[in-house]
Parts: sequence; structure tokens; C-alpha cells
Amino acid sequence: MNSTNQNKNEAFFLSYAIEDISVVKTLYDKLKAKNQSVWFDRESLTGGQEWSDKIARVIKNSKAVIICLSKKSVDKEGFYQREIKHALECAKEKPFGATYIIPVMLEECSIPQELERFHCIRYFEKDGFNKLLKTLNSLSENRFSKTSESYILLSSLNETLNHNCIDGIAPWSNYAGSEIAVLLSPIVRPAYLKKVKFFVTDDEEPNTEFKVNIYEVSHNRPGEKLNKFDIIGKDGNGNKWVEIDISEHKIFISEGDFFVSMEWLKAPGENGDYSQYLLKKDNPVEPGKTFLKFGNDSKWWKKNSFNCYIHAIDSLGNEIKP
Repeated sequence: MNSTNQNKNEAFFLSYAIEDISVVKTLYDKLKAKNQSVWFDRESLTGGQEWSDKIARVIKNSKAVIICLSKKSVDKEGFYQREIKHALECAKEKPFGATYIIPVMLEECSIPQELERFHCIRYFEKDGFNKLLKTLNSLSENRFSKTSESYILLSSLNETLNHNCIDGIAPWSNYAGSEIAVLLSPIVRPAYLKKVKFFVTDDEEPNTEFKVNIYEVSHNRPGEKLNKFDIIGKDGNGNKWVEIDISEHKIFISEGDFFVSMEWLKAPGENGDYSQYLLKKDNPVEPGKTFLKFGNDSKWWKKNSFNCYIHAIDSLGNEIKP
């Protein structure tokens, strides 16, 4: 693969220690066989290139960086460590919640402290390669590009009848950055919000983090955000209510209605499987209170066929339901 023909964000970058060259070359070949675009220095650099500068540019412009870890590499000094540090710096410029750093254990080994916050794929296990492949597929630009089939379909959906979004936050809205919001009407006004509640089902990966957003209503859709600071929750073990205390944020509803949303900070489930949903009530008495937003798209899509189980509790203990 000639790196001069690669465009920005086209390839996944393989970072590794020279001691692991044999297993990494095998990994590269397997990914290429699955039509993945991978930048691997031994195959992608051309003669005469200033390799250190080239690698730095490729890391910055890559879809994601696959950091290969082994017993030998974790304590290794030199350019490999520089690659990791550069990748971590580049990650700071990515959208909040985007998957950019992908640690991959080639064997049982420790994980550097700087990488501990990222979910690590155990490549050496039986299903390790498939998990990595699934992760890379979920990051494919075609899934999110405005020319992709999914996006075109999503953009042309009728808001009153959208068969492709009937499962709560699946199939599209369980990607990182996607949101599902429910319109709520305070029982008494004015009101301070004390807690929010979400019912999450079918959990494959416990304690997946998500962000809670509270919005005012604008043109019957989520408008300006009312919480000034991030509210982070975890989904627990599944099939139960998850309560989050938001009293410290002092969110005041003086009049009118408001929205409460759940925003995934990473794709939920094992490496982004469609495994977690918000419990929903089909054909509700008061339809049209649930809205979906896909990825970084700014468009909110109204759902008339169901309402999701997102509640709020005010400072007087009143539970506010859709």
C-alpha cells in the first residue's frame, strides 16, 4: 500500500514495538484480507521518506490508532513510546466521546497507565481478532458519511413512521455521541430537578458511561442545554432503573416543559454491538415525546410510535414521566 495515495482519515494506524513485528505483520495481513485500510510502516513507507515526520502526520490524520501491547513493548523506550504520546495528544483534538485510541493486547500483559481508560481488546484470545474487526467496522467512515446509505435513509425518514428506529436507541443511535431525549412536563412549576432515571435493558458491558443532558424546548424539540457542566452516569448491570442525582447542578425549570436525554460516550455493548436499549412503551397514550439524534448530526427525529422510559424527580419528590 502506497501511503502517498492515502487521504486524510482513510487508514487505521498500527503502532507496535519492533520486537512484535512478526505477530503485527500477521495482524496487518488479516486486516487487509478483510478490506481494512491499515497504515503499517513496513508496507506503507516509501523509499526516501523522512519516516519520523511522516508517521507523526499519519497518526494525526488516521481514523484511529491501534496500539499493540505486549510484555516486551510496555516497558520499551524509544520511538514506540513517542508514537503513543503523540496519539494521545491527537486524541485531545477529536470530538468528545470519539473512539480514536484502540489498545490491543497481543498477549497477557500489563496496560500502561496512560491507556487504562480505554477499553483494551485481547487479541490473543480466540475471538480477539473478530472483536477488533467489529470495532474497526463500527468506525468506518462510510457509516457516518453523508453519502452513505444509512445517512441518506435517515435523512429521508418520515417522522411519523420510521421503521428503522423502532428499538429505542438502536440501530443507529447507540453510536458514541448519539442521543435519545424525552419531553417531560413538570407536575409543579417552578421546580428544581433532583434526579433523573433511565431504564436500560440487555446489558452486555456493565457500567458503560453516558452523559445526561437537560434541554429547554425550542420549536417542539431539544433546544439550549440547561446543565452548565457535564453530568456523567453509568448504566449499571442492565434490566433495571439507573438513578442519577443531579441536585448539585441546580437545574431550575421556571415554566414550560423540558427534555432529558441520554448520550453515549462510547458505543455500548461489547465493542459497539447493538446490545443496550432504553426500555420503551409502544403506541403510548401521548405519542411524540421521544426524539433521536444520530452521532454528530444536529437533527432531532421525533418518534410517534413509542416513548422511552426516561423520568425526572423534582426537589419535592414528584416523579415526572412522559
